[in-house]
Amino acid sequence: MIRAASHLKVRFIQQSHFFIEKPCRKKSNSLPTSFSILVLIPIIIFVALYSLTERYNGFSGRFGADYLRITSTLDKYESPYRESCLNDNEDGKNNDCIIGDTDALKKALLIGDSHSNHFWNFIDLLAKDAHVSVMVQGTSTCLVLPGISQFDWGRYKNSVYKDCHDNVARYYDKIQKEKFDYVIIGEVWNHYTSDNIINKLGDARSEALPRQRIEVAMRKAMGIIIKSGAKPVIIKTIYIAPKEYVPCFYQNVKLRAHNKDASCERGVWNGDGSDWFNQLFKQLKTEYPSLIIIDPKRVQCSGKNCVTEIDGIPIYRDYWHLTDHASFIFGLC
Repeated sequence: MIRAASHLKVRFIQQSHFFIEKPCRKKSNSLPTSFSILVLIPIIIFVALYSLTERYNGFSGRFGADYLRITSTLDKYESPYRESCLNDNEDGKNNDCIIGDTDALKKALLIGDSHSNHFWNFIDLLAKDAHVSVMVQGTSTCLVLPGISQFDWGRYKNSVYKDCHDNVARYYDKIQKEKFDYVIIGEVWNHYTSDNIINKLGDARSEALPRQRIEVAMRKAMGIIIKSGAKPVIIKTIYIAPKEYVPCFYQNVKLRAHNKDASCERGVWNGDGSDWFNQLFKQLKTEYPSLIIIDPKRVQCSGKNCVTEIDGIPIYRDYWHLTDHASFIFGLC
């Protein structure tokens, strides 16, 4: 056995020497020709293959009909404009960032972090039913409350999250100058209880201070919105995906695993009655009766169980965010 393998190895070396090495030694290509063969042509082939892969969604059909059904459904509901209305629409004049009943006389402003953004289809349906035109603005991982800043946040090491700070000032200036009927704020609220929340550079930092600062900022926001003549609306956070649920789901679909739902941990929701933000929202509702609170978990959850899929299609696009398909379905409920 060993002698046979050794013999095959020798034959392979001899043949590669004869058919590849010797012919290549005899060739004497110019630099442009060599550059084209070794660099340009491989780049062109790579770009072409990459473009085809992008165009056909990674040839998702190779994972089976179920995976193809999931991806085609998600693609069908995905808005081509939603992402451009997060961070980049600084002047607020992009017509693609107006949702709901775009011809309605009543107007609303939707602001927040990317969680306000993932409610795009949800708010679109509610606004159409209520005959309200909604301008969509948002800044990633930004708590859009006046008078506070996020320090040492993400890539903003030892400094203030400037884009967030500047955009929040612009949002509340817009609220005071323009006549909105509603101002809607959506956030992944519990993401902002760390000691990174400050009022100004040099402020003391501790576990307790962020909550105090947020309470003051929330009341300031309510005051600005109500004084402008608008009704404030708060969207509470969805039930976040259980840890590793999304990769587990897709791995099982790709492997065509049977009973895939049971193998991915769904988690148990025990309600948000003890949640600090929930308590704050209740207090704000008492202080500001015009405040409207929308809880998507009233659609997503029943008892201790929360929906993670709709007709076999996951509602999450990642750990934090809803898909546009789920946002649309929740809006119908």
